[in-house]
Amino acid sequence: MSYSQAWLEDPKAIKSIFVIVSRYNVSTTSEETIYLSTTGYITASADVSFEPILNNGVSLTESLSIDGGLSFSFGDVEIVNPNGDLDTWLSDNYYIWVNRPIKIFYGDPQWNTTNITSFQTDFLKVFDGLVANVDSRSRTVLNIKVRDKMERLNAPVSENKLGTYGTWGASTQPNKDTIRPLVFGEVFNVEPLLVDPSTLKYMFNDGNSELVIEIRDNGVPIYTAPGITAGLTTGATITLGAGTFVLAHPLAGGITASIQGVKDSIDLSTGALVSGTYNNNIANLIALITTQYGKSYTKLAASDLDLTNLSTFAAANTQSVGISITGGANVLTVCQQLADSIGAQLYFNRVGKLQLLRLGGGFTGSAVTTITDSDILLNTLSVSNKLTIVAASKVGYVKAWTVQEGLVTGIPDEHKVMFATEWYTRTATNSTAQSLYKLHIDPQQKDTLLLVGAEADSEASRLKNYYSNPRIIYKMTCTAKMLSLELGQNVTLIHNRFDLYNGGSGRSGQVYSLSPNWLAGTVEVEVIV
Repeated sequence: MSYSQAWLEDPKAIKSIFVIVSRYNVSTTSEETIYLSTTGYITASADVSFEPILNNGVSLTESLSIDGGLSFSFGDVEIVNPNGDLDTWLSDNYYIWVNRPIKIFYGDPQWNTTNITSFQTDFLKVFDGLVANVDSRSRTVLNIKVRDKMERLNAPVSENKLGTYGTWGASTQPNKDTIRPLVFGEVFNVEPLLVDPSTLKYMFNDGNSELVIEIRDNGVPIYTAPGITAGLTTGATITLGAGTFVLAHPLAGGITASIQGVKDSIDLSTGALVSGTYNNNIANLIALITTQYGKSYTKLAASDLDLTNLSTFAAANTQSVGISITGGANVLTVCQQLADSIGAQLYFNRVGKLQLLRLGGGFTGSAVTTITDSDILLNTLSVSNKLTIVAASKVGYVKAWTVQEGLVTGIPDEHKVMFATEWYTRTATNSTAQSLYKLHIDPQQKDTLLLVGAEADSEASRLKNYYSNPRIIYKMTCTAKMLSLELGQNVTLIHNRFDLYNGGSGRSGQVYSLSPNWLAGTVEVEVIV
């Protein structure tokens, strides 16, 4: 027998927690895996034996963000240590736990599995993440602090320095330790990196690139891509494969360019790299950056991506974006900037796969679940929070990556204004909400990486529509039936309190946070309606 929804809801079933966790053994200088459980377990082949030293305290919490930050999961695995027999686990002189993988499973110790491989198929995986560290809340227990795989993305996108490059005459090359620039998607008015002053050679992107749209000297076009403006193709020689160009003449002022960058993408049906194909879709760029950039030990594999979620998200959100990366920009920060351009959040689900979630849209692939009073423990439904009403939303788009003020050239005045403006903006207003709630319309600008005015309009309208309507977060403790809920999943909440009955049809909402108690067969749920 193995996990099923019927077993999950069966109050008579024997249920246990099983943990597979890695650590570095200092004395043997090797990585090792240990197996822990609440009741003990041995596979049929005896290849693995779970040691029954887990306390009942296994807590896990996952939550969305209201303000465009990161979605996250964290938790705590408690180990019985009454006599201090395991005190060495606390010391880095014996074991190092930080950033080691940990998997938590849920199942019946009476189930018969052949080996550890079949165990991981038959038992329900409820967490797949990393160890933050091991500490102790009291003298009788140890606590393995766990978190999701988000920390895997906490690494520089690139550390590829320019190095010794070009001829610099009598002077010492000043930029040999500069990180080579990267451009994902399309960017406006970036400043390329000078790599050889003797030949007027510049680098705009480290590697194969899609297109140099335009190069400008103090705002004056000196090169435009063929087909955009006739007669300007002689101002520079472009080498897209290397992400460089050489100017035909010395500059009179500051150089900037508009670029379409990295010419690679990810096949979201397989997770495979597709070289030589440009894509500026948010989901695709995030998949590309997380799997192909960063340090070797932080890069995600295709198996770490929820491809169903990402491909569904990409199909539903086709907005064009772009970002210029200089210095030691962080993978996590860059990807969250991309996602937040349309209010989405990066998230690693319970089985350790990267997803994109958004308030107002689940994108989990799960059907809408109905939660009624029969699924909620008596008197546990309450109001957790009410969101602040916002009467208007303002979105910044088409970022000028190099702001040029006071240009003294012959270009039109409107072009001078354009180069001196860091963001174009679009605002959407709910005049009814403004009047009813007596609000001022002076919204804080949300900066995005969007490129198209109509798409910025759509995002401003989406934010206005979502946040100018009353939103309440309801908190409740649900029965085992709801242990299968997923973060971000769309639900219908029906109850006779708090205006949730609505003639029997209930209210539509989205799962905002989950804190399952697997051994008790309950789950604390927050739903935003």
